[in-house]
Amino acid sequence: MSHTLKFKPKNKYEWNQDKKFVYVQIPLPAHTSLKKVDIFLSDLILKVNSLEKNQVHFLDLAHQVDFKSPENKFVLSNGLFHATLKKKEADLEWQNLLVEDLLLE
Repeated sequence: MSHTLKFKPKNKYEWNQDKKFVYVQIPLPAHTSLKKVDIFLSDLILKVNSLEKNQVHFLDLAHQVDFKSPENKFVLSNGLFHATLKKKEADLEWQNLLVEDLLLE
């Protein structure tokens, strides 16, 4: 007998986009300083780690970003982490921020 397990993580982020950029907002614990946030960005991964509160957000992006672009920006304001990520393919409209649900059989 075969079972399919469907795992869907809770969305603890918000996002939107325009033709050139993807904008991601992630809540972090109150009073977190950007100096205490470890940020990793690659073409398909955004990882945000709050070192003060041991909280990690790992986003497996659905499409590539230009992770070496100087136009990428990271700001922390009032407990909300804002990432501005330059799309690798400008004008590509993303239907999802993340890779589809993980399916295990």
